[in-house]
Amino acid sequence: MTPLLSTILLVLSATVHIAVIFVLLLLEQRRPAATLAWLLAVIFLPYIGLGLFMLVGTRRMVRRTRKRGAGTKRLHSVFERYRIAEKMDSSRDPAIDDERTEMIAKLSAKLSQLPTTYGNATELLINATATYRSLYAGIR
Repeated sequence: MTPLLSTILLVLSATVHIAVIFVLLLLEQRRPAATLAWLLAVIFLPYIGLGLFMLVGTRRMVRRTRKRGAGTKRLHSVFERYRIAEKMDSSRDPAIDDERTEMIAKLSAKLSQLPTTYGNATELLINATATYRSLYAGIR
């Protein structure tokens, strides 16, 4: 093997390891102990650790994403069946009288993938006594 070819393979291997460490491990929302275990496996057992991570480590994330997608689909089917989006359309809300509030309501609906509701009220509870009274009244 020529020195140029071995240098290219070494740089390619280092690039793959850096990509795995930063993109796949550190950007996933794992527990710190699991992240540290995968980091050590990929650093000290480069090819074995990388292979194991590709086989075992990413499946949990894919499974969780599928579950979230299935839940979102079920929620949207319920919304469509009962036409909840039409009933909770914020454009019909008389309380939204300025453009900023309407823009925030639209942004909220896009980010949460759920329609905005209207007709809600808030109350500022300034101490524990007021909070407990409100909780007790809500329970009754």
